[in-house]
Amino acid sequence: MKVRHIAILILLPFLTFGCPVGSKYPLSESNKSQVDERLLGSWKSIKQDKDSGKIYIWQFNENEYYMEIKGDNDNNINRVRAFMTVIDNVRILNTKELKMVNEQQEYVYIKYEISNDNILTFWTMDSKLLPKKEMTNIELFSSIMTNINIDKFYEKFGSFIRYRP
Repeated sequence: MKVRHIAILILLPFLTFGCPVGSKYPLSESNKSQVDERLLGSWKSIKQDKDSGKIYIWQFNENEYYMEIKGDNDNNINRVRAFMTVIDNVRILNTKELKMVNEQQEYVYIKYEISNDNILTFWTMDSKLLPKKEMTNIELFSSIMTNINIDKFYEKFGSFIRYRP
């Protein structure tokens, strides 16, 4: 069950405090993305409780990541493909859960930071602060640009520390 909770926080379109911002379109083109090598590796939740888990991040190709998300006491693994968009020095992962070919998936946008003491923190963009629910890709991107540096635009949901499995 823990992996489901972590996957919900990272990937799925609904959270208790609103909906993370997502779209069928990414914020940029993956072929123009760069890989932040600091993200690569194995990460575990700092907060050890019933919802703790691990995230494994590999370089998929020269522009993208492959991620696996697993709860500590759960055998389910959520697989994600992602790439980075940088907007005004803010690093955003365009994440997309890997599912069956016929299942439609949206990109979910995840802000991340890695501190000097090697703590990886993720935030989702909170859709409650967007002007309307249904937006074109251009309207969505414009709203994100307007709110990108506003702290209340994000919901923090997890911090992770690097570890060796």
